[in-house]
Parts: sequence; C-alpha cells; structure tokens
Amino acid sequence: MYLSTITVTNNAVKARNYPPEPRAEAHASGFRNEIEAGLFGRHLIGRWRNISDSYFYGSLHFAVLPGETMLDGYYTGFLSDSQVVAERWRWVRVELQSAEGVDVNTVVLGEPRRIYDAIVGRSPFDAPIPLEQLTENP
Repeated sequence: MYLSTITVTNNAVKARNYPPEPRAEAHASGFRNEIEAGLFGRHLIGRWRNISDSYFYGSLHFAVLPGETMLDGYYTGFLSDSQVVAERWRWVRVELQSAEGVDVNTVVLGEPRRIYDAIVGRSPFDAPIPLEQLTENP
C-alpha cells in the first residue's frame, strides 16, 4: 500500500509514492514508483517505473469512477524477461484536511491488510478517505 503525490498539468499526470517511505512488506526496501500518464476522457493511461530497482516497470490503465474520488483499473508488469502479468489496482483520494498540521512526508502507513480493507470497502460515491484511516495510529 502506498500514499502517492499526484501532480496534474493540462492532461498530463505525474505521480510518485514517496515520501513517505513505502512499506517494504516482504522485501528489503519499499518500491519507489514514479508514474507518467495522460488523461483520455475518463481514463488515465500511462507507465510506471520502480526507481528502487530499475528492472521493474510497466503500464497502467484506470477508469475515473463517478464521484471522482476513486480510480479503478489494472497495471501490467512482469515476473521475468518472458512472463507478463496484469493485476488490479485501485487509487482512492485521501483527505488531508482532517490531518491538519501533520507532515505527510513523515507519516507511517498502517498495517497493509487494514489499509487494503479500508480501500476495497469503499464505494465510488464515498468522500475521500481520511488520512488517519491509513496511518499507523488511526
């Protein structure tokens, strides 16, 4: 689970998931992803690259859901030089106003299963998810 900063200029979208430092889970270090994408109608289409380990990169395709607080779609990547995979990926807008005075660069993300459950349980019409639902001490 990652908390990403997204920058939009015209129809170009750039995103990166650090800081705060991504959770490592079962890996030596977290995956620092940088994303470049374009908005085409209600679809965000682009590419991602893990800059922690330049071997991993791929593409993404999201639909901007009604309510515009959630993007749902897929990313492609690979397991080896000859095996491509596609997996679901969901982005949910995070509400930072409820965390006024909190430095987003230093928050510690909560336990991955709790974050996953909070994200998949949301409706496209829900308000942005409060930051405190995603951090270590909710």
